[in-house]
Amino acid sequence: MSAEVAVRQAIERFVLLAKGTHGAACRAVIDQALQAPDTFVFGELIDAPTVVEVCRNDQQAGLLLQLFAHGTLSDYKAHQASLPALTPVLLKKLRLLSLVTLANQSKRVTYQDLLRELDLTSVRELEDLIIDGIYMGLLGGKLDQKNQCLEVDFATGRDLKAGQLQEMTNTITTWALNCHQLLGGMQEKMNSANAAKASNRSREEAANQMVEEIKKTLSSLPGGLTSHLSQEPFDDGNRIRSKRPMRSRDQARDLGYQLGRAT
Repeated sequence: MSAEVAVRQAIERFVLLAKGTHGAACRAVIDQALQAPDTFVFGELIDAPTVVEVCRNDQQAGLLLQLFAHGTLSDYKAHQASLPALTPVLLKKLRLLSLVTLANQSKRVTYQDLLRELDLTSVRELEDLIIDGIYMGLLGGKLDQKNQCLEVDFATGRDLKAGQLQEMTNTITTWALNCHQLLGGMQEKMNSANAAKASNRSREEAANQMVEEIKKTLSSLPGGLTSHLSQEPFDDGNRIRSKRPMRSRDQARDLGYQLGRAT
């Protein structure tokens, strides 16, 4: 079982308890769920009919439950006047939930931002909190002490706020449309490349066919192609040159002298 599934299932026992209670007893179940060390999502509990009734009559209980479902420590500080004081257990849980929110927003979170958002004063406290969150399966990552930052690998999801689901749907729809357009552009380029390839193949086949036709034409000449290529070359006067080697100028002069004496 993954850590995220375990986190989701941890709230189920409180949902079952809340369905069989009303009033103060249901409020006690809400407090137990908030205090439990393994509960970090509260959407199903918020939607339980008996819890809805309690939160309608006890605004403070409703705000506190919404804070742990969607909010952060900064939200608590901004509305502290209308919320009850947090016990050490609740304060640590809210810091962990705030850490999850920050980890979902960025893959690299600086210690400076974490110290400010989590209202901590020392790096040691911060790193201990991050390590606790990693062991609980709320997030995964690496502490980069040299660069003073948290490198996030993953973070568990939190409950969605009202209207947030529609935002996510719009984002996914936009992403799907962009993917469709990208695939369409890629298909056009593939079609163009295939057409160019087919055209090149046709030209190559036509060239090869022309070469074969030329070979056939030359082969059909009298004597064949080999005979024509072996014929004696012609001089400029279209006379066949002699196969005898040409004499040098001195040899020609001596030959003329000898002929003259013979006559």
